[in-house]
Amino acid sequence: MLKRLLTLLGGTALLLLSLSRLPLSGYSPSTALPSGTLSLSGVRAAVIVVGLSLQCSMHADGKGCFNFNCRGFIQTNRQHIATAILHPVSQYLGPQFAVTVEIIRDATGKWWVRRQGQDIGYWPRELVPALDGGAQWIAFGGEVVWDGEGRPHTATDMGSGRYPGGGFRKAAFFKNVVVLNPQLVYEYPKDVVVSANHEECYDLKIGGTNDRAWGYFFFYGGPGRTDRCT
Repeated sequence: MLKRLLTLLGGTALLLLSLSRLPLSGYSPSTALPSGTLSLSGVRAAVIVVGLSLQCSMHADGKGCFNFNCRGFIQTNRQHIATAILHPVSQYLGPQFAVTVEIIRDATGKWWVRRQGQDIGYWPRELVPALDGGAQWIAFGGEVVWDGEGRPHTATDMGSGRYPGGGFRKAAFFKNVVVLNPQLVYEYPKDVVVSANHEECYDLKIGGTNDRAWGYFFFYGGPGRTDRCT
């Protein structure tokens, strides 16, 4: 879904995925490798990515890295680490769990990652100089990538593995999605471009833009290969 958007827009970006401040639900997806990989190869962009992932890698013109596979991200929290496994996870028709994630740029240019209101660590300003003026755009959602041209679609789940039309306790979700503007005020996203390819495999549904409890929220995901997704 989002790779197409990223390729079209280029530039500098903050990319928030389930694979700003927003609680996103966590499910334990099934996968059919080598799918489940996020690849940004060849994209001319300065990109910061935060979220939940399964078998993810990130490469941008040969210079990108994921988690601690290369030097760059500075871990500052001794109790909560960037590579922590999410637990417990949401259950279909059962208990639902969400994690709040933020990306915040401080006055010195450091890009901080916060989870559940606690600083986890930061990317130094020197690592992403193209983001000195802030991000040109922000993307959030889910993505499954596979290189199966001419072969059956991957059976990898996105989110809960259920289509978004099922709603709460069935589909995965993002809620209370906000953006920190230049005046350091949180606001709901504006001029949102909804992008979903292969809707028969994975889709999304905007639930509301200013709900009293959930703010700006949406449901997303799908099962991958089925009778309708081949």
